[in-house]
Amino acid sequence: MGDPCRLSVHLKEGVEASQRVRSSGRTGAGILTSFSTCDVMKSGSGRPCSSISRVDLRDYPSLGNLFMNPKQIIQAFVDAINSQDWIKLDSLVAPDFVRHSIAAGEPPVRSRTDLVSFFRREYQTFPDAQEIVLDIFSEGEKIAVRHHFRGVQHGAMGSYPPSRKTLNTEYIAIYRVRNGQILEVWAEWDNFAGLRQLGHL
Repeated sequence: MGDPCRLSVHLKEGVEASQRVRSSGRTGAGILTSFSTCDVMKSGSGRPCSSISRVDLRDYPSLGNLFMNPKQIIQAFVDAINSQDWIKLDSLVAPDFVRHSIAAGEPPVRSRTDLVSFFRREYQTFPDAQEIVLDIFSEGEKIAVRHHFRGVQHGAMGSYPPSRKTLNTEYIAIYRVRNGQILEVWAEWDNFAGLRQLGHL
């Protein structure tokens, strides 16, 4: 395995050309799972490298994100939520992540840790919750997504007791992604429509 310090230097030179590294390291899904530090150094600087170290990106989860486009980052984020894979989510979300949302109310989400806590509480309320991406558009660092959420309310939701009814709803989110991580999101949804579906209004 490549030394992390040397790897970071090579990535600094080669990240802008990450999509051009040789195709032999690509999976059928088109996501790079491994590369040699020599490949990255050459692709980034055009200079020959003095050593070759094979790096498995699965050993550096957040580095692997550098080889994904913003839409892939968001899909991976949704997949991590659906599987409750908080370790994977950690690699996709910046530590100082911020969620901007009027609909969400309190407590605010001002870090990656806050976000994971929010999802853990959500799964206590909707243990079978699943999300899918209906539409996704990107421009620069911004990715606009129309999500669909489905889950049965088996737990309390604030002052509202379990209803055993299904919530089927959509919400809009605009993410900002840089260097393979989600930095912030603006997300809004219709709370009143959801409460009506669950029988609370």
